[in-house]
Amino acid sequence: MLQACLSRNCAAEIYEQGVLSFMSARRLDDRIRELCATAVEAKSPDKVRRALSELRGAIHEYTRRLRQRALSSSERLKPSASVARFS
Repeated sequence: MLQACLSRNCAAEIYEQGVLSFMSARRLDDRIRELCATAVEAKSPDKVRRALSELRGAIHEYTRRLRQRALSSSERLKPSASVARFS
């Protein structure tokens, strides 16, 4: 696995995934902040409910992405069979 990840294509793919993940995570963070402000500033209960509903969905998405990143990180940390065999 380590040898495979040292290839140029793998490195580029990891970089691109990291950049894209950061960019989309940044947009989601901004959306969550925006929805919080909307809920606080809302004058009618209907607007508050709508903002909180969207906020709940955005937080669920944030949590899903965080879990996915944690799983991905733990998978990369696991020694592969080929590395363990030669150790």
